Amino acid sequence: MLTASKEAVQLLTNVRDTTDAPDDAVLRVAAGAPNTDGSGPTVSLGFVEEPADNDEVGDAHGLPICVAPELSSHLGDALLDVVEEEGEARLVLVPSPETT
Repeated sequence: MLTASKEAVQLLTNVRDTTDAPDDAVLRVAAGAPNTDGSGPTVSLGFVEEPADNDEVGDAHGLPICVAPELSSHLGDALLDVVEEEGEARLVLVPSPETT
């Protein structure tokens, strides 16, 4: 199951707090729109009130997370983390050893 680092949870919580999402909103990870260059799937993140049917549900440092079924097998036990680039924080997916 996808999880998130403490730094990623803090960043996502800050984002949630600046939107109209409720405090108990669930981070949903799903397939996004295809890349325009055809280089594989994209991942979409957003806050929802509750997981969709068949979502894989977990928790990362108090942040509820759900992963859409079409991505759960691709992500495995990946980690959602934060990297700093040129003074800006960016979310990155770090694959688990078995998915690389």
